[in-house]
Amino acid sequence: MSSQPQERRNRLEARQAHIAKQKARITWVVIGFVVLLGAGLLFLLLSPHVNKTKQSAVIPETTSTVDPLQQDTSTTQTAQPDPAPKPENKWDSYYKAANEARYQAYASENPETPYELVVAFVNAGVDQMYINTEPTKNQSDISVLANKHYYLDESYVPSDLVDVGGGAKLRKEAAAKYLEMKDAMGMKIVADSTYRSYAEQKYAYNKCKNEFGLAVADREFARPGFSEHQTGLAVDILQAHFDPQGKAHFENTKQYAWLTEHAYEYGFIQRYRDGFNDITGYITEPWHWRYIGVEAATKMKTEGIATYEEYYGKYGETGL
Repeated sequence: MSSQPQERRNRLEARQAHIAKQKARITWVVIGFVVLLGAGLLFLLLSPHVNKTKQSAVIPETTSTVDPLQQDTSTTQTAQPDPAPKPENKWDSYYKAANEARYQAYASENPETPYELVVAFVNAGVDQMYINTEPTKNQSDISVLANKHYYLDESYVPSDLVDVGGGAKLRKEAAAKYLEMKDAMGMKIVADSTYRSYAEQKYAYNKCKNEFGLAVADREFARPGFSEHQTGLAVDILQAHFDPQGKAHFENTKQYAWLTEHAYEYGFIQRYRDGFNDITGYITEPWHWRYIGVEAATKMKTEGIATYEEYYGKYGETGL
């Protein structure tokens, strides 16, 4: 009987020893895991410093004169393409900032007019006929603009007037081209009216105003100082056998048909064309031709420009 309790104690002690060994083994495994985990974390923390130390110890093979800061920036930035050029407006070359308010007002009153023409017409004073008038800037030039906004000095008389027949006079250059054109036409024409002085224009204008009133006078005559005839560059051309009933039938002649096709070749333009009365300020005058020079007249013909106001507003002060 006494041997049985002893055996139980032996088995219990053996079991307890086995459990103790298992606990010890588990403890060492946990300790080993913790040690490895700590070593790994320490390595991760120290590795950036090690890499930086190694990089700083590298000696470059070549030296560069480029600023390192600029060099680093260039490697991190993506090259951007040049911006597309801003499209230019047709009127950029003759736009005047001082006229901006007038452009806006004229455009508002004439919404169907393209803005490039708005700018040109305002530059030529179309929006201010006999209002805030200004002396023309170049009264002795071939390109002079005399209209209902720009006027000539009362004392202005061209210094190079030449007779073209019957006492009619034009400036020397215009006279030579007129006679050349007359010969080339091969049909009889007369220079019915050419240079007219300030005093002569004043008499004609006042006579019409007194007989028919201001509105008719302003429509059919220029006020003194505002007439192209004073420039010595305008000529009223009629057929030789002139009908005293008036000039209104000249557009039905062969002479007029020839002029519309060839006058620009000699530097002349029809100054007051049909359909543009609100731009020129005058009634249609098929007989009134103005010399502006071959180059300018050709440009008007080529570009389809109908009035000298449009041409001058675009090119008059900037050149061809």
